[in-house]
Amino acid sequence: MISNSELYARKRLAIEMILKSEGLTDHLQDDEAEILLDWGMAQAEAYALVTQEIAKEEEARLAIDQGVTKVRRAMRFINNLVAERMDLSDGEMAEKLLHLISLAGELPRVQALAGEEEEEMLEEDID
Repeated sequence: MISNSELYARKRLAIEMILKSEGLTDHLQDDEAEILLDWGMAQAEAYALVTQEIAKEEEARLAIDQGVTKVRRAMRFINNLVAERMDLSDGEMAEKLLHLISLAGELPRVQALAGEEEEEMLEEDID
């Protein structure tokens, strides 16, 4: 298992990968963009969390990159869907939403991972 500082660095890397990406929110209003960015950063952080058992930094970075790529794909899809919505028929919109659901199915369960991390930190504080 890696140290807390190494995990923090991995989380920061994952979040920066989201924040430095272009085209994730350019079709959204500020409030909408903030919500999507918060969600994307939480997803990215979850990918960093699942690398806790990976000691080799190169392997961890590759896993984070692969995970964050999925998150960015979903974010771009949402951003583009907002831009296209008025031009889509109901059937096309339904197809797009089904595709979005399949993209979301590839992502980690953020709440479960966050809860596990909090439990581990509490256990460390008790020890």
